[in-house]
Amino acid sequence: MLIKRVVGVEITDKFIRGVEILGSDKSHKITAVGFIELPQGIIIDGVVQDVEKVAEQLQIFWKTSGFKTREVYYGIDNKYVLVRFADISSEVDKNFKTIVMEQIQNFLPVEQKTVEIDYVPINREIKEDGSPNTKILVVAAGKKVIGESCSAFKKSGLELIDIDVNSIVISRLIPIGADTDKGVLLINFKKEMMNLLIMKNGRPLLARNIVIDTNEALNENEFVKQYLDSISNDIINSLAYYNSETEEYIEKVFITGYGVWNEEMVHFIKETSKINVVAINPFVNEKNKGEQPKVGRPYEYGIAYALAMRGLEG
Repeated sequence: MLIKRVVGVEITDKFIRGVEILGSDKSHKITAVGFIELPQGIIIDGVVQDVEKVAEQLQIFWKTSGFKTREVYYGIDNKYVLVRFADISSEVDKNFKTIVMEQIQNFLPVEQKTVEIDYVPINREIKEDGSPNTKILVVAAGKKVIGESCSAFKKSGLELIDIDVNSIVISRLIPIGADTDKGVLLINFKKEMMNLLIMKNGRPLLARNIVIDTNEALNENEFVKQYLDSISNDIINSLAYYNSETEEYIEKVFITGYGVWNEEMVHFIKETSKINVVAINPFVNEKNKGEQPKVGRPYEYGIAYALAMRGLEG
């Protein structure tokens, strides 16, 4: 069993959050948790605007957080990141990656050459005409967006091992066995975005990064109202999509992230979904064999923690 020490890092327009864990993909302990507020304007809509200043903040973040490793797994989820499903016809006797790259442009709204592409095979089936078809989950991110982030980590002296998309990596926060019989919905809330994922039997059936616009809010009450109004239709539509695809109903929603400690938020999700809602403290799970870190609002560290767990998987 390989023992590793890794740090998962999430960067938003306003904050950097990181979680360091030590162990294996079977069990680990949390060794450090960090948080820093960013100067305004160096990251806008999840995109690095000033590489030098972001690198400086990463250096400060590392010194103040007490991390002992410089190996980083980073998560992205801005409007330049596309997450969607594609049906790949694979009747040709070729390497599957070659086949995907030849057909993927049909599923992208942008030029293929402008994005970095990753994919995960979900299901293979035989169509009515006898030809094989593979459903894949595609992630496409703008090359410039990825490049600026990589440059910031490199200039800070950190070793960026891998980049993942937040709406997929949050699957590691779902309690073991929760998605075996019925599909489950997991939502991670942030001020500017909602990561939404539907899983069943360990496979993603829907993954979305949804931008939330609350720019016109003048105070906290208006912000809450605009935020809740913005997310309600997306939640309802996602539940309806699952029902149309499977003829089943989701019976449980897991929520984590910004605002989860707010009773009004939890009540709203229950009323919107009409199903059981469970708030996830990301540090409470079967794999964490150590103590829970003493931090305020642990729900907001879900992405960073999930990325660190991703790092232990190799």
